[in-house]
Amino acid sequence: MVRAQHKILARRHIAAALPHASPRYTAIPWTIGRAAAAELPYPLFVKPVKAAYSVLARRVDRAADLCRHLNFGPWERHVIRRS
Repeated sequence: MVRAQHKILARRHIAAALPHASPRYTAIPWTIGRAAAAELPYPLFVKPVKAAYSVLARRVDRAADLCRHLNFGPWERHVIRRS
């Protein structure tokens, strides 16, 4: 159950079992800076490692969009740090 709900663990297990059917993925910190964000291949789809009902998941087309999407308010940062 934990493996299925934790996105990175789930992707690793799926890739091990079905490498030809696994999408590319990488873990990025929510504190990623603009320079590092600019190095990612766009467009991409971001999804929190742990989330319910794909809350905060979305497609981003460029680094500025990613940085803006990850610019969480105080409450969201509190929740993220406690997860």
